[in-house]
Amino acid sequence: MTTKADFTDSEWELLLQAITLVSMIIIASDFTVLSAVKEVFVLTKKLSTLN
Repeated sequence: MTTKADFTDSEWELLLQAITLVSMIIIASDFTVLSAVKEVFVLTKKLSTLN
């Protein structure tokens, strides 16, 4: 499994942006309030573990 140490700072920022973008696409593709809340919760939980 890869870790943050395997990437440069700019590559790591790009990966974090990609995760955010994919989450926004998922929310937009099947929008309900419940699905949006669930996706935002999962996104923030995942991003907090990556940094």
